[in-house]
Amino acid sequence: MTHALGTSRMPSKKPQPALLKNNRAIEGLDRQELIAVAAYYRAENRGFSEGDELADWLICEIEVDALLNKRKHL
Repeated sequence: MTHALGTSRMPSKKPQPALLKNNRAIEGLDRQELIAVAAYYRAENRGFSEGDELADWLICEIEVDALLNKRKHL
């Protein structure tokens, strides 16, 4: 990709998949991305009212971590 200054910008390193405690990778998504998507839908469900973004994120962290820990035992 070339930018206005004519320089090519390449990502410094390929993103790595999130790992569960037993080192199994989450295919295609990392933990932070899962949390972000869940928090978006939580905000959407409450009409994107302001002031609850941190609460949305923290709740989704707990939910995603619980799902990932459950998945580890499958």
